[in-house]
Amino acid sequence: MEEREWSRVKEIFNSALRKPTAERRIFLNDQCKGDPELRDEVDSLISSYGAADSFMESPVLGDPADSAAT
Repeated sequence: MEEREWSRVKEIFNSALRKPTAERRIFLNDQCKGDPELRDEVDSLISSYGAADSFMESPVLGDPADSAAT
């Protein structure tokens, strides 16, 4: 992806995250119309961003304070 294209993806991605979820689809349709590759890239980033929020929601090994008490 060229720098100009990547800049556009980042711009749309960042703007989309500031929109309420209910308005995001309309915003993306408007910003990416006629460019399905651009839309796919932005959608992919938004999905990854959403998945990253819950990545470390709970520690794998539990609470370190519990280990210290034993």
